[in-house]
Amino acid sequence: MLGYRFYQEFRDQKTKKRPSGNVLAVSVDNKGHPNYYMGYGALGNEPMVEVISAVVDVPNSSVAGGSASRHYLMNYTKRISEEKARKVHSNLFKYLDD
Repeated sequence: MLGYRFYQEFRDQKTKKRPSGNVLAVSVDNKGHPNYYMGYGALGNEPMVEVISAVVDVPNSSVAGGSASRHYLMNYTKRISEEKARKVHSNLFKYLDD
């Protein structure tokens, strides 16, 4: 799917185990790079990206637009293919495909 990269969320920061059952869709530019902007995340003024993400922390949650910090992406997610993302979080694609 053009315009997005997909990242599976994990509950365990150190081992990236215990998947949450949800995926973030990160908005990317025409070269496939995330659209970063400076925002106020958990660590203060840091690079943020626009995302479509889970509303609640339950597997295959409903989704809404939001933002995520680069720190969050690096520590709590792992990049995955669109095919795997569709299997993990089908509600995300109900939103994106409409």
